Amino acid sequence: MTQDFSGQNLRGRNFKSQDFTGANFSYADIRGANFTDSILIGANFSHAKAGLPSQWKFLLLAFSLVVAFLAGFAAAVGGAFVGSFLATKYEKFFTYPGIFYFIACIGFISLLVFKEVKSVFTLSMGIAFTFILVLTFSFGLSVEVAGPVGFALVLILILAFIFALALALTFAEAVAEKFTFAVTLTLCGSAIGLLLVTFGPKFADVRAGAAIGMLFGTYSVTFISTYISWRALAEDIRFLWLKNLAVEYAAIKGTYFQGSDLTHANFTKATLNNTDFSNANLTRAWFNKAQKLDRAKADNTILAKPLIRDLLVTGNGAGKSYLGANLKGANLIGSDLNSANLKGANISEANFQAANLEAANLTLTEAIGTDFTSAQMTGASLEAWNIKSNTNLDNVDCRYIYLLESSKPGTDDRERRPNSGEFAPGEFTKLFQEVLTTVDLIFRNGVDWKAFIPAFQQVQVENEDTELTIQSIENKGDGVVVVRVSVPPDTNKEKIHREFTQNYEIALKAIEEKYQAKLESKDEQITVYRQQLEDSRQREIQQSSNMEKIIDILAKPALNVPVNESEVQAIAEGPTAVNLVILTLISGDFETGFPFVIAQIWTEDERLPTQHPGELPPAPYLVDFYHLWHSQYNRFIEVEKKAARMQKNIIQVTNASEFTIDKLAEELEEKLNKWLNAEQFRLIDRILREKLNRYDEVQVIIQSQNIDVRRLPWHLWDFFKAYRKAEIALSSPFYDRPLKTAVTRDRIRILSILGDDKGINLNKDQELLTHLDAETFFIVKSSRQELDEQLWDEKGWDILCFSGHSSSEMDGSTGYIYINDTDKLSIPDLKNALSTAIERGLQIAIFNSCDGLGLANQLAQLHIPQIIVFRELVPNVVAQEFLKNFLTAFASGKSFYLAVREAREKLEALENYFPCASWLPVICQNPAEVPPTWRSLQNP
Repeated sequence: MTQDFSGQNLRGRNFKSQDFTGANFSYADIRGANFTDSILIGANFSHAKAGLPSQWKFLLLAFSLVVAFLAGFAAAVGGAFVGSFLATKYEKFFTYPGIFYFIACIGFISLLVFKEVKSVFTLSMGIAFTFILVLTFSFGLSVEVAGPVGFALVLILILAFIFALALALTFAEAVAEKFTFAVTLTLCGSAIGLLLVTFGPKFADVRAGAAIGMLFGTYSVTFISTYISWRALAEDIRFLWLKNLAVEYAAIKGTYFQGSDLTHANFTKATLNNTDFSNANLTRAWFNKAQKLDRAKADNTILAKPLIRDLLVTGNGAGKSYLGANLKGANLIGSDLNSANLKGANISEANFQAANLEAANLTLTEAIGTDFTSAQMTGASLEAWNIKSNTNLDNVDCRYIYLLESSKPGTDDRERRPNSGEFAPGEFTKLFQEVLTTVDLIFRNGVDWKAFIPAFQQVQVENEDTELTIQSIENKGDGVVVVRVSVPPDTNKEKIHREFTQNYEIALKAIEEKYQAKLESKDEQITVYRQQLEDSRQREIQQSSNMEKIIDILAKPALNVPVNESEVQAIAEGPTAVNLVILTLISGDFETGFPFVIAQIWTEDERLPTQHPGELPPAPYLVDFYHLWHSQYNRFIEVEKKAARMQKNIIQVTNASEFTIDKLAEELEEKLNKWLNAEQFRLIDRILREKLNRYDEVQVIIQSQNIDVRRLPWHLWDFFKAYRKAEIALSSPFYDRPLKTAVTRDRIRILSILGDDKGINLNKDQELLTHLDAETFFIVKSSRQELDEQLWDEKGWDILCFSGHSSSEMDGSTGYIYINDTDKLSIPDLKNALSTAIERGLQIAIFNSCDGLGLANQLAQLHIPQIIVFRELVPNVVAQEFLKNFLTAFASGKSFYLAVREAREKLEALENYFPCASWLPVICQNPAEVPPTWRSLQNP
């Protein structure tokens, strides 16, 4: 049963070497209590009051005040003695010694500011003794020298007074926070000394010099001592030893936790002055908002360092440096360490649950047994950090990380993961769990497979109880090959790596010796065999370099370039009254460029296209800049959503972040057009402008499987500024015209799916669709079965409109719609029903919801004619405004593409509140289908 001491008076109690696991000491008075060597695992000391009992506090304070008073008195009297030595009868001896004394005082104060106080006292004492020796050996041991020698001795005493007074002042503050009172008593002591000097007969002959010396002694000793004490209490590194000395003596009769086990103990808001934690086990002890912890003795614990102690108490380490710090076992739940430098720090067994570690430098950190549950780690640098299977990475919130602290020479590459986009939920944890179960064998000059195979087999034999399998082989370029070996979680990976390296070197040496033997047998063939040896090794290296390419070729399906005859014929068979451009990026990426770009152009008078090749150069900066914009945009939308839930005025949401997004948008547009204006692509741009009339309607379709290509704001291409009736669309490289069943309908039929409405209002969507000249059927928060049944409706549908919440995977492969408060569906879940609806005439699918590129990708595989999605997160106001303007324009007789462009451009009116709103809607087109008009839907 848990022991409960909460709120009790436990002053002076002896709990030494007892077991209080999980005990409750909250709000208890534990001043003077002794917990030495006790087991206090999980004990609760929140709001407890530790420290000195009242009687000891009074005695120790009285002692320090008496010392302060006497130091002030002695400083005044001592100064008077120094002044008296400046009398006329000692004048001849003080020409040079006087100068020497003046310089010594100035030097003492200067050194005090810039050097450690211990060194200053040592140096000053040395100066004083040197002064005595100089006088003695210069003038002999005469009566006349007695004064100057006495002066030097008094100087030594004054230095002692300074030390004593500084310690007394520090002690007074450490015990009872009576620093100011102690200074006042010092001055009182000096005042009494003043009276003694003024009226004392001993100083009658030298009263003027004594008065000057007294004032100098009083003010110099008091000022210097106060300064030292003040800096010591502020934990100035030069004077920290003095504070530690005061704290150590002040804790003699305080609360003792010396040597106790305080693992997971809770000291939240506890008062901990005059407490001794020396040699205690503070693993994950919780010191959040603890008071006066800086007045506790903490030898051989992480509390000994002021910077670490401050972090444990305040939880605020943002932007601070903890380079090489010992944070082992620190409890930092919820702490803010954004952009903190933890390079080389030991954070093993520490608790970072829900901590903010975004952009933190965790290079070379030891994180064995560390708990990062729900921590925020976006942008953190994790180069060579050491984690093991007991490191908890559950539910880490991370969009991307860097594997290098600094960029590679001559580049801005820090090995970002993922290379583009962001981690999907759980991907970060999966990535590093994989790291924990793999051993990387790195070969910097290629792999000699003849040596590799026997070396690896030997390691398998030597570790027969451990399952070792080759997980992957990666060619990193420049001859660097990484062979990744899968191992069980608790495997000694260093042993596996070491054994393989040794066996591989032995195998290489054996191969070398084999060739050398051949060389020795026939000297005349030395050159030939050496060349054979080099050729053989080069072939091995080349084979390893090509292995990745071979694997890629075997793994990927044959590329169906959409310029084949059947697809062109499918387009040619359809009626068209507009110009059509299909721009296909056949292969490549932004790192290597797109070496094969094909532009197919259909004009109004031509059934078959003209075809023009081009190329787009590498542009990794473009993807990086898009992701920067994407990150800022998503943060803005999250803030807007929170404001909406709190019912704040929409204008209040607009802040400095909107300005940042607009600036990023301008730069992204500039970089996009710089890429599209490259020399290799300019031929296509010129041909488009030659063949197409600026006043004609033009459909421009971008075909690519690359998600980064599909995410770009192509409508910002300079081409569209000149061609005001052109609009962009996206397409899969694989398309076909679906089979259709003739279904007669008297009116346009619309199926409206109103899904999960958490945080949004779908009434306006329903109202917009209700007022159309169409037969509209609404299903609200339906089940999967009900939705499936409606899609199978025998009359068929012309338009499907989904309103609610949706999302897509980061790679754009899959999307989900949330049909009610609990259920989500992907397109494959409705494959048969949707395919039937398309056969029965479904022409347009509108997803008036967030992040729809994954939905579009899956629907394209069913060859649906037209889709409208929002490519990013979209505010509810923006989605509804677009739907209203599109339906109005489309129903009024405007073409599908012109209606989308008009509705999209009208969103600019909202960009004062929702930046880049006009970027969001995009058409996803099946090129084998002709976009319908409202009239063609009415009269199929």
